[in-house]
Amino acid sequence: MFAPLSKGVTNAPGYDQAARTVACVAWAIEQANRPAEDFESLAFYVIAPKGEIATGKFSKQTSKASIREKVERRIDAYSDDYEKHSELKTWHDDSFIPTLERIDIHCVPWESTVDAIDEPDVREFYDRCLRFNAPV
Repeated sequence: MFAPLSKGVTNAPGYDQAARTVACVAWAIEQANRPAEDFESLAFYVIAPKGEIATGKFSKQTSKASIREKVERRIDAYSDDYEKHSELKTWHDDSFIPTLERIDIHCVPWESTVDAIDEPDVREFYDRCLRFNAPV
């Protein structure tokens, strides 16, 4: 509940969880042979306690500019492999950018989610999660 988004993967330390997730959405859309415009909505939401969101700990990673930059750096890592790099650049222009432009990216407080469910057992469970998983 209080963990940050991952900052990278083994082979690409700067390719963080937000960039990787949005890129995966774009890749899946391409594999379905559909343009991003075909979808009524696309979204990537980070659900976290409101206090964690308020600190701004997710702001940089979830900005579209940051995501774009990290995906572009990941593609550039393939510059030694002309064929793969060319394929990824085409994917970037044809699928990733339209997806990034369309996708809604936000941080959603757990509290809003729990309130929307409006179920006492869910509220009790959430309160216990806060109590037993609070940051130290």
